Amino acid sequence: MSTIDIDNMGVDDVGTNVNLNTTQQPTANQPPQECIFCAIVSGKIPAKIVDSNNYFVAFLDIQPKAVGHIVIVPKRHVMIMDQMTDEEQASYDMILKNLILKQRSALGATGYTIISSNGGSSGQSVPHFSVHLIPTYSKTQVELPIMGLIQPQKVPEFVMDDVQKKLQGGASALAATGYGGQ
Repeated sequence: MSTIDIDNMGVDDVGTNVNLNTTQQPTANQPPQECIFCAIVSGKIPAKIVDSNNYFVAFLDIQPKAVGHIVIVPKRHVMIMDQMTDEEQASYDMILKNLILKQRSALGATGYTIISSNGGSSGQSVPHFSVHLIPTYSKTQVELPIMGLIQPQKVPEFVMDDVQKKLQGGASALAATGYGGQ
């Protein structure tokens, strides 16, 4: 008889229990046997597909935060955004923009919120990169609850200066190492 580790279980966006123990997550090249997004991509789990291209599938979220809430996932099992190839990134940009235009023209959306958690420390519950595209329909500016979740931090100016220098130099350092999803 097997046991279930309740402390490391959660519920993903489609109501399925998922293991949140990040120490057992697969690598980008080894998808988990029960990855719900891989199952949707392969057709093993039905979904209301709204768009797709060579690298991505977009479908309606079954627990939408608004009418027209879309989840976009890569067809290849990729855990986080920076593991995508440059081709996948370009493809993602195209499908995202296309879906935004469709939400505005077909659904009358007046705006949209894009949410993607990358890594367990950011709250990612399914170890497969995903983006939530949530249309908004208000004619006036609203304060979204998600912004209340992210509290501003007091960061001293000298730390901000140090971070700026590191990030400005980081781009060339990353290019020199070949890092970037290639």
